[in-house]
Amino acid sequence: MKDYSIKDQIYCYENTLILKNKLNIKNKEELEIVETKITSFKIAELQKREFKEYNLNFLFFKNLHKFIFEDLFEWAGKIRIIDISKDSFKFAHHIYIEKEASKLFNQLKKENYLKNIKKEDLIKKISHYITEINVLHPFREGNGRTIREYFRILLQNLDYKINFNIKNKQKYIEAMIESPYDQKNLIKFLKENIKKLEEK
Repeated sequence: MKDYSIKDQIYCYENTLILKNKLNIKNKEELEIVETKITSFKIAELQKREFKEYNLNFLFFKNLHKFIFEDLFEWAGKIRIIDISKDSFKFAHHIYIEKEASKLFNQLKKENYLKNIKKEDLIKKISHYITEINVLHPFREGNGRTIREYFRILLQNLDYKINFNIKNKQKYIEAMIESPYDQKNLIKFLKENIKKLEEK
């Protein structure tokens, strides 16, 4: 969980940056530990399932977030209702999220969820969509995990896998920070970490 550069009386306990949660945990470090345990378990559950027949639209994306975070937050799966920024970067204005996300996911559907294209083109498309969804940052918290899990599923349906392991985490984070301005390092990361399912 990362702090966002906002004063937030809607999602946070009064005069804190601690998100209101179903467990009523008001200690930042404790909440981070519990959140990691719960969400790791939920993501592991998702990774046991197959999603071949699913429509990977914006509703599916929101439902992914709901599944991962519903044990913690009342607003799991719901678009944020405030504006947020991190460091000096402002994410999309909240009133435009539904419209812009629907356009983005509809375009992805028109492209048949990237089926039957060359790996080089696939990587560029994945980079584009990851960047655009991240700029939207639809949720108050948990965007990164939901984005990673969504594209893991999309790639799995294409007989690919992606490695987001702990060793790669810092490279990925740095590439994501740069991506709204320059996707070069994100494309490089994806090239190195997207492989066919049968590859080691």
